[in-house]
Amino acid sequence: MAVIGIDIDGTLSKGGEWQGGDYIPAPDSRMAALVAELARQGHRLFAWTCRADYVVSKWLAEHNLIQYFEGVNYSPYPTESGKASFDFYIGDEAIRWDQHPKDILDLITHASAHKGPADFDRDHFFSSHNPKPYLAGVGVAYVDQFEEHWKAAWARHQLSGKTIAFLTICSHAKPYSKSFIHTSIRAALFREGYLGACDYVHISNAGIIPASAEMEYPFNAYDWNGDLCTPEVKQYHIAAIKRRFTEWLLWKGGSYDRIVIYLRDGGNTIGAVRAALQEFESGPDHRPWSPKVAIVAASADEEHYPQFVQVRDPDDCLTSAGNLHHLTVAIRGHK
Repeated sequence: MAVIGIDIDGTLSKGGEWQGGDYIPAPDSRMAALVAELARQGHRLFAWTCRADYVVSKWLAEHNLIQYFEGVNYSPYPTESGKASFDFYIGDEAIRWDQHPKDILDLITHASAHKGPADFDRDHFFSSHNPKPYLAGVGVAYVDQFEEHWKAAWARHQLSGKTIAFLTICSHAKPYSKSFIHTSIRAALFREGYLGACDYVHISNAGIIPASAEMEYPFNAYDWNGDLCTPEVKQYHIAAIKRRFTEWLLWKGGSYDRIVIYLRDGGNTIGAVRAALQEFESGPDHRPWSPKVAIVAASADEEHYPQFVQVRDPDDCLTSAGNLHHLTVAIRGHK
């Protein structure tokens, strides 16, 4: 039997206009029937989508489809690449399933009858061993372990003529660009025509990380456990952000015409950045350049949260229409 990844939007669900992160159109009855038949034949099915896991699981349960799926957004085949591995993948960016439903069923049925999953040719460069460990934790050693990694990422990073450095938070979800917060920010910048001019950069407990490194280890496999953060560790973390941001300013800040920083107001990160800028701007005369910096402090008032976010993170305020408007105004004033 085969391991099969199945897309949701435009595949298992009917296509339609985007109406929010927690709204998925009704299932396509033809694809639902195909899913049921594949499961009946004993194939292992996994939903594979950019939507949040809990949204997809709830939708599958509401439409009596959850029984056919073993999981959401993961594959049983371990890989070190950024893309999950399946024996087959059905989605609207692959061969159009709705044009060839019988051909797809025949292909999978025939292949699985003659060659079990253990006999499928695998790319052993990627999947011959387990992924590198996920670096979840907290503490001084946890912060320090990323020191050389973020600097090495900048040594590899190509500026590609972008004139604006756009600095914002990282995210619990990896890669950053697929998270709810960053898809919202990127969409707003794209609509205003600014995304292409911005070098997208993340201020994180792992360092100052260019988005070009988001798929690289360890930036695709870490998280900070704030529940275990002592006051002493918190101060060490804030000091590390301040020091790293200052180092980045001296090293790379002069490569841009402008720097725009978008962070939640009142947080530790924006406090560390402001302190670093204050010292930088009042520093000795031998500084290599004078920064042109705009800080957009996003309001975290409850009323600014998007209504459809069910599991709220304080940084979700970065996705509100009002805060995103302030961001685009700031970038417009700096172009």
